[in-house]
Amino acid sequence: MHMNIRKMISITVAASVLSLSVSGCFLLTVMETPKIEETAGKYIELIKKGKYNSAKLHVADEDDYFLAADPDESTVTLMNTLLDNSEYTVSVNNVTKTDASADIIFEMPDLSVIADEGYTFDEFVEAMGDIDETVEQSVEFEFSKEEDKWLIEPESTEDFYNFLTGVFEGIDFGPLNERTALEAVDTFFGLLAQGDYESAMAMSAGDQASVQQALSSLGAMGDISGISDLFAAYYSNIQYETIVTEVTDDAITVSVTGTAPDVQTAVDTALADHDIIVPVIADYIDNYVHGNNDYTGIFNSIIAIGTDAVSTAGMIPYSCDITVTADENGILRLNPGEGFIFNFSMPELDTENLGIEAVMLLIEQGRLTYADAMTLYSEGVPTPQMPF
Repeated sequence: MHMNIRKMISITVAASVLSLSVSGCFLLTVMETPKIEETAGKYIELIKKGKYNSAKLHVADEDDYFLAADPDESTVTLMNTLLDNSEYTVSVNNVTKTDASADIIFEMPDLSVIADEGYTFDEFVEAMGDIDETVEQSVEFEFSKEEDKWLIEPESTEDFYNFLTGVFEGIDFGPLNERTALEAVDTFFGLLAQGDYESAMAMSAGDQASVQQALSSLGAMGDISGISDLFAAYYSNIQYETIVTEVTDDAITVSVTGTAPDVQTAVDTALADHDIIVPVIADYIDNYVHGNNDYTGIFNSIIAIGTDAVSTAGMIPYSCDITVTADENGILRLNPGEGFIFNFSMPELDTENLGIEAVMLLIEQGRLTYADAMTLYSEGVPTPQMPF
């Protein structure tokens, strides 16, 4: 009898201990689950808004992978749009006094519905909000507790980043969209500002593009040098803003507005200065006397004068439209419209008197004898054509 009673007591005590243990775990889960859910929710909402510096406060050691990855603007846009169009629940699995885990279960748009539509980036982002079909995806978060605060483990933030970006893996976007068009225009102006007009010309659309016509009209041919410096002087001083003004199935128009050097006034002023122009004509006459009738030298000198003038010119309003298209290889091409290149007319020069001044300067410098000067006058002082 005593043995039975003892066994019963032992069984009862063991059952009580087990019951208390189970009750304790259950109570811990009940008490801590809302806190874990709150941490996960706050973190996801901050990630959705792109506030990574704030999100890291919910990560152990503030070691958030989103900050380390430093995603570009396109990736951020894709992730944010996906999260904006998704619903999620936090399902807490295991809880101890120091750590926990939870499944973050997302009900998100089924991107396979639009993945093969050939959308541009902007079109794809817009279409994500119109998808009715959904799929369920989940990612696990691990948590640790520090000073009564639940924090997400850094490895889980990396898993979450890879989870979001992985949704878009294998999806290709068309080459032409508003973002890439604006970037192409900036690249175009950047090349010209560096004086790399050949690379800029390579970006232009077709043989009749404005930039190519402009280069030709400026004498960018043969041995004419200095064009790159002239372009750099002009385009590096343009202050501009860009905005997309028209989008069609195969082209995007970008409007460029701002201020640019007043080329006409600057060149007029420079060429009206005899101290600047007379030595240039003198060099030409000197070459002519010695049997060199090449106009290249004076062309380069005039371009150099223009470059110096443009570098210090006053500013005037600037505007042009640039049409961006994609060729059959997906390479973006630009066709600048009216106003893209500086437009000016060569000022009227008193070439006869300038020629006389140039001859007198050559005599003064000992580069021309009086007898040679008289021969020139009898034959006629050469007056070179201007390059513009």
